[in-house]
Amino acid sequence: MELDLLFSFGAVICYAYLFNVPIKSTLIAGFAGSIAWMISNFWIAQPVFAIAIAAFTIGIIAYLAAPRIQEPVTTVIIPAIIVLVPGIASYNALRYAIEGDSAASIQGVITVISATLSIAGGLSVSELIMLRINRIINNYIKRKERQKMNRL
Repeated sequence: MELDLLFSFGAVICYAYLFNVPIKSTLIAGFAGSIAWMISNFWIAQPVFAIAIAAFTIGIIAYLAAPRIQEPVTTVIIPAIIVLVPGIASYNALRYAIEGDSAASIQGVITVISATLSIAGGLSVSELIMLRINRIINNYIKRKERQKMNRL
């Protein structure tokens, strides 16, 4: 388990380094990717749900950390999401298609599509939630500032 965490952290760090992501974003992306990898491996019986929850977690961590490190959210999300990409399933689907096993190929393609959609869904839901929370906080701050100005 600890080895999985270390390797997922390393994979995210290497991927971020490959695309010259700033070091602050790289470390947070590594942390988020490791957590997401552990979440996605926790629910083996429901892999689509696990990947969606893991992507949601990456999105929440990125939206909380990005303003604090003064970097765009995408510099955290894109490297961190790499551990959830269904690479083996894609490879197997293509291999089965080349070998002529259409049933296994279709099943692999469905697995890849469902994993991809769950990644997109998890990130979208986290973005919607964080935008709503930010709007509520900003409205509260503006209201307090108006009240303070009215007192003067």
